[in-house]
Amino acid sequence: MKLRRRGTKLAAVVATLLMAAGLSACAGSSEAKVDKDGKAIIRYNAGGASIIPVELADALGYFENITIEDVGLSQGGPAMIQGVATGTVDVGAPFNSSIIASRAAGVPVKAVIGYLGTNELQRNGFYVLEDSGIKEPKDLLGKKVGLNTLGAAQEAFLDSYLLENGVSGDDLSKVTRVTLPTANFELGLRTGQVDAVPLWSGALVVAQKEGGIRELFNPYDQFGAFTQACLVMSEKFIEANPEVVKDFTQGVAKAIAFTQSHPKEEVIEVYSEWLKEHGRDEEVALAQGWVTTGVANAGGAISDSEFTRWIDWMVAKGEIEEGAVTPAEMYTNEFNPYGENIVPAEEATVE
Repeated sequence: MKLRRRGTKLAAVVATLLMAAGLSACAGSSEAKVDKDGKAIIRYNAGGASIIPVELADALGYFENITIEDVGLSQGGPAMIQGVATGTVDVGAPFNSSIIASRAAGVPVKAVIGYLGTNELQRNGFYVLEDSGIKEPKDLLGKKVGLNTLGAAQEAFLDSYLLENGVSGDDLSKVTRVTLPTANFELGLRTGQVDAVPLWSGALVVAQKEGGIRELFNPYDQFGAFTQACLVMSEKFIEANPEVVKDFTQGVAKAIAFTQSHPKEEVIEVYSEWLKEHGRDEEVALAQGWVTTGVANAGGAISDSEFTRWIDWMVAKGEIEEGAVTPAEMYTNEFNPYGENIVPAEEATVE
């Protein structure tokens, strides 16, 4: 299928990332900071999950010599990667297409573990109001769709839905993409600011309790189960702190395996207690809507297939040149104890 070429949008983001990477290279040491007890401090962007695997790993006591520091939620993958590239955070949580764009532009970041995916339980659907006239793909022409950022996961799902259901590449521009903070998606839909939005996990549970919405489509029906987002670090940080990266990755990997091998009620209970201990009681209600990470492989081990689909999509869009990148250069399983023998999520056990 042929997509209309729209490379300038992502190119502008990539230019910013390149500048950020250049500044980072001059920023001094990439040695991990340490706390008063001598533990390495890992500063992280949380991502949009209602249960964050980095924090769950801490709740379960899986880190051996690490303390974690939340620096807040960035608005989309490119911003997260910029933070990693400049050294303002140690770990970002972007969608895989943002990693691809960055690597194609020479930004030295690498995925170390998958943390969020789509499966039968976590469908990450796009929703409209119950009484909306939008029933099928062509009904989105002339309408506005809310996205957290452009050129990343949600736009990839939207484009694929349209193209695979008969909307031509030239007509994609007739669907207006409106960037909104993730927390404002439901409000934007209900107030008519946009006509469709993606909702998932706890936010979807809350919206469904309120009622008046219906699913238009979801990526699981499009693609089946897959890991869509990974935790990334800069190559400079990885090279300077291999033992820290190993400790961090094994802890998150075991936390993901815990979610894959234990009842969701147990996962929610452990995480809710951690939230209360850290003075974040207001987030407990959102955590109650958690169902699964959706990660496809046990322990978040990464496979080539988790990047191939998006490389093809970005080449077709004209965002990157064919052959500019390969899946293998996007990630490493070197630090993941589940990476040597990759098995499906349903076979996960806590090592």
